[in-house]
Amino acid sequence: MLGMCVEMEIDYRSITQSEWRARYIAYLRGGVKTGYMKDGIKMYYQDGAPGVFYDAYESGDPLVRAIYDNTYLFSKSRLTEEIIDKTMC
Repeated sequence: MLGMCVEMEIDYRSITQSEWRARYIAYLRGGVKTGYMKDGIKMYYQDGAPGVFYDAYESGDPLVRAIYDNTYLFSKSRLTEEIIDKTMC
């Protein structure tokens, strides 16, 4: 990826609707598979307002909490497809 950057965007509906969560999971998985998780600067956009990642962090639903946990692992370049499959699917 030539050291370029990537902006990770999440819509609030990702924590309330499975279809939107699946889109975010695909986003994370793409970064793991293609290498943009490791090879560039990462920026995060939370639906135009803060709170999506915080609300995922605070959630008692394991699938929603996994959004926060796996985004953290992604930010540290430690997320794997196996972790995604185990925690988000």
